[in-house]
Parts: sequence; C-alpha cells; structure tokens
Amino acid sequence: MMQTRTISIQSVKAASGDGAASARDLQVRLSTENLSLYYGAFRALADVNFHAYANQVTAIIGPSGCGKSTLLRTFNRMNDTIADVRVEGTVKLDDEDIYAPDVDPVAVRTRVGMVFQKPNPFPKSIHENVAFGIRLHNPRISMMREDRAGELIELDTTEKIFTKPSDKRTEDYVSGRFG
Repeated sequence: MMQTRTISIQSVKAASGDGAASARDLQVRLSTENLSLYYGAFRALADVNFHAYANQVTAIIGPSGCGKSTLLRTFNRMNDTIADVRVEGTVKLDDEDIYAPDVDPVAVRTRVGMVFQKPNPFPKSIHENVAFGIRLHNPRISMMREDRAGELIELDTTEKIFTKPSDKRTEDYVSGRFG
C-alpha cells in the first residue's frame, strides 16, 4: 500500500507596501495545473495545483521524500535529464507552458535558476564551472581566457580593491566592464 505524504505550500507577501494584497490582485509568475510526474510506473507527484505570485516569498514544506525537490525540478525542466520520467499536466512560467513541444528546455533554465543545498558542479574543471555562466550569457567576454585562469591580478583590502584598484583589469572587473 502506497503511503501519501503531503507538501504544504505557503506564500507570504514581501515586506514592502502597506498591506497584504488579495490573490486576485497578484500577478501569477509560476503555476501548475494537475501536475503529475512519474519515474517509470512510480507516481512521484499527483495532481499538484500551485501558484507562485510576483513579489511574494513562497515556502514549500514537507517531510523527506514527499516530492518537494521533484516539484522544484519541474519548474526548470531538470527532470528531463532523467531516463523514464514522464510529466502530465501543465507548468506555466509567465503564462507560457514550459513543457510545450516548441519550448527549449535550455531557454527555460536560463529563466529559472536552481540553488542547491550541496554543490552541484558540471563534470568539468573548477575554471570551466566558474566561467560557464559568464560564457553562456556573453560569449565575447574574454576575462576567463585559458592562459590567465588562476592568475592573481591584485591582492589588497576590499575597500582599496573597490575604491582605488592598482591594476586596470581589477578596475574593469569591479566595474563590470571585464576588459
């Protein structure tokens, strides 16, 4: 007999403004409708209906093994990388069905990030892991050239580095120019 475990989802208005808005006044950023996820024949999520609103903090709470991480992984299609996973129902980001056949999962992942409890690096070098996001979003940036990887540019107090750097490369880096 399969035991059912419950996920509790709580939303709290962000600490700004002069009072709580009603749900009808809030913009839905992320939602699911009748979302079910299967690992082979095992149904890990069953008919989940969920709304996350703009400018709200949402907590997903439940016991170990109840499907919290599985649900989170559906929001950026990370389950697509697991063999024998099947998703039924709808997941919408800004009113767009992210599981529609014409939606690129990589494009979804650039809009929905994941922060893990434990490091989850790509199977690459430390340098490649650090450079990955920078290269993905701006391939022209040359600050992570292979011949300069690991080179110490400048060492000083944080205040001096940010206010009076002695090296132009440091100035470019702290100002966001990445020269």
